[in-house]
Amino acid sequence: MEYEHYRDAKEFFCIGKNYCKEHFHRAIEIQYCIKENKELLIDGKNETLSEGEFLFIPPFCTHRFPRQENHSSLAVVFPVSYTDTWEQALKDKQLSHLIFKDKTLAKDLYDHLIQLASTKNPILRDGIYKYVLGKLLEHGKFQAKTQNSKGDFALQTLTYLEKHYAEPLTLSKVANELGYNYSYFSSIFKKTFRAGFCEYLAMLRVRKSLPLLRSEKIEDVAYKVGFGSIQSYYLCFKRVMKTSPAAYRQK
Repeated sequence: MEYEHYRDAKEFFCIGKNYCKEHFHRAIEIQYCIKENKELLIDGKNETLSEGEFLFIPPFCTHRFPRQENHSSLAVVFPVSYTDTWEQALKDKQLSHLIFKDKTLAKDLYDHLIQLASTKNPILRDGIYKYVLGKLLEHGKFQAKTQNSKGDFALQTLTYLEKHYAEPLTLSKVANELGYNYSYFSSIFKKTFRAGFCEYLAMLRVRKSLPLLRSEKIEDVAYKVGFGSIQSYYLCFKRVMKTSPAAYRQK
């Protein structure tokens, strides 16, 4: 499970099988099931998205879609700026149900979103995104947002790690910097990111090293992103990317 930083960098539109490993991002994502029910893993829970239903994936919600040969769906990742629009509208609330089973509503939203494939008009695109969010606010079922929600914790933690990943970090140091008890921070980190702190930090450093490999020496890259030795960088890189840094750079 990983935080897909690039999903927060630009919008995404696709009609097809739309399968993926477990991940999360800050950008809002939707799925509309066109053909064949789909088994999903949403926030650690198994769910089924049936034909004609609409799935809303809120910010920082972990999700995984297995590959199904006969399945077809529309997947759209909104530009991350609309996450701010959504959160400002919700204030202290959150959706209690992420699957919208009203097929008339779902088809209406699909008919609007499908237009994203054929228009580059920024005003029209903005209108489509806001129409969808407005309809979800109008028809969704909501509950009070829990204090210190997983989304708040994820945002706080990821913001810190994005800024300090290249520094010598330990779970104890980060927990202290963010104002958490060591044991509590370790526990909620695993629940939120589905990985231990050291495992996630190593993966983040490997991801940050990828663009640097285009122009810098492997040894320099390893130390620049925070690894204490070349050996540890090679081992983590192989585990995360399933290849070596040298082989990756050649590709």
